Amino acid sequence: MRGLGLPYAFCFAVGTALRLFPTFLDAAGTVRQAQEARGLELSSKNPIERARSFIPLLIPVFMTAFRNVETQSMALEARGFDTRSERTFYRQSAFEFRDWLAVAFTVAVSVASITLSTMGVGTF
Repeated sequence: MRGLGLPYAFCFAVGTALRLFPTFLDAAGTVRQAQEARGLELSSKNPIERARSFIPLLIPVFMTAFRNVETQSMALEARGFDTRSERTFYRQSAFEFRDWLAVAFTVAVSVASITLSTMGVGTF
């Protein structure tokens, strides 16, 4: 993303969010299992009741997320990380033709797989 000219702070935020997303999903799964072990019923057929039953899961998941973000921010501060100053790189690499080919291939494969799955190909 930096090669495309996007600001470093934005690239860092997106990269961090993508890296932490699986961690949050794992935390949500753990909290869900713990709440179900305590008797929380999450398999209601009524969609409104089902949505209400997920409310007790939100607070522990958000608290875990805040704790993880706080820990990461303290680690970044301890290392002197600052998004306000201009970032320096040992080696600058530009977005080349082969990079655009990789992006085009990835987009083509994604579009093809989405199209095929909506047509029912490859589903059971």
